[in-house]
Amino acid sequence: MRGSKDEAQYTVPMLFDWKQVHEDWLRNGGIVPAIPEFSIKTLNGFTLPDVPGTIALKECKDLREHRFQIRNNSPTVVLMIDAKIQMPEPIVAAWGRERPAGVTVEFQPDRQDIIVSGTGKVTRNGPPLASKVFRLRIDRLPPAHPVEIAVYTSVKAHEDHDLSFDTGPFAEFYNGDYLIHFIDGTFQFEYRGATIIKKFFAPIHYDKDTRATSVIEIREDIGDWKPVDFTLMS
Repeated sequence: MRGSKDEAQYTVPMLFDWKQVHEDWLRNGGIVPAIPEFSIKTLNGFTLPDVPGTIALKECKDLREHRFQIRNNSPTVVLMIDAKIQMPEPIVAAWGRERPAGVTVEFQPDRQDIIVSGTGKVTRNGPPLASKVFRLRIDRLPPAHPVEIAVYTSVKAHEDHDLSFDTGPFAEFYNGDYLIHFIDGTFQFEYRGATIIKKFFAPIHYDKDTRATSVIEIREDIGDWKPVDFTLMS
């Protein structure tokens, strides 16, 4: 009978509200850092280098320049940001624009190696194609500090190799309810000597007409989104 009275007195919505209030208190007190803020901005043009030189705009017609930024808005440091990024277009170049002193940033294609065996010879006739899938790793990000990466994207290489997903066996993913452009990852923080891991997920919006890219939202879980992971070979 005691259990029944407890269930009547402490309902599920009440317990959920208490849990939410407690988590908000921890977060607002700086104990649980907020998810790092992710943003992508597509430039209406190209950055002119600081050194003397010439940009041939006709040759750049296929390219798009984007600014990818990660900012820690929490009053505490966040650790080991590790994210998989599936961009709408293949990335052909990337370089760091801003990072705090002492912070290590890695931004590399996320590929699986091709393993060969047997006898005879295997010849690679060219480098791997530009990848849409990249892995971002940041060892630590201090409060109120950003990391910014500039990237060039291009669709020319995939068009030349007839790798468009608008038609063919993968078209259902692009034309259906699935999500193929997103950021999926984790970050860590320390609390009372323990290392806590938190997840985050950010769907990416893509305008095919302008080829502009932006982050829709940043959240703690996938929710109702239906992400599809792509695996690329090197």
